[in-house]
Amino acid sequence: MSASVSSPRVGARPVGARGSVATTVVTGCVAVTAGPQSPTGLVTGAPALADSGLPALVSLVLGGHDGAGSGRSDRAGGDGEAR
Repeated sequence: MSASVSSPRVGARPVGARGSVATTVVTGCVAVTAGPQSPTGLVTGAPALADSGLPALVSLVLGGHDGAGSGRSDRAGGDGEAR
């Protein structure tokens, strides 16, 4: 089975110490690309960067790892404080 992709895929692997930054990156990308959140305020969406060659969020393939002892749902629901 193959899927056609209109733009090249780009790997991004946020690595964190406790999971809050990576969880925020992944959650934000999913929210913007799936539609419930607009990209308002994203620096990469500014007109000055329109011709920068940066990949679109939909092109990102996200992965990562973290040394945190808690799961990603704990990090996503937390307040970002180190525990």
